[in-house]
Amino acid sequence: MCTEEDTQLGSVEGVLVEPSSRRIRYFVVERPKMLRRRRYVLAADTPASVQVNTRKLRVMAHEEDLERFDSRSVQNFSDEDLISAMCANPAA
Repeated sequence: MCTEEDTQLGSVEGVLVEPSSRRIRYFVVERPKMLRRRRYVLAADTPASVQVNTRKLRVMAHEEDLERFDSRSVQNFSDEDLISAMCANPAA
């Protein structure tokens, strides 16, 4: 994942999905920092384009648009979430 100016932001390591709407809400972006990697989130509605030849996701965002991500702050997908996702209107 990189900016429009080709500044590397990190790699997409996952997504956060809202169960009731079955929509991706955030990209989980992993960035190398010193001796370890850190995870950040970027809103999925951020305008982006895929460059097939270079295999890059180019986003209209900058480093300051990334928010620190702590997986402990995300609730586990519950049985109720599963039922909501299965019974919700089809995603467009």
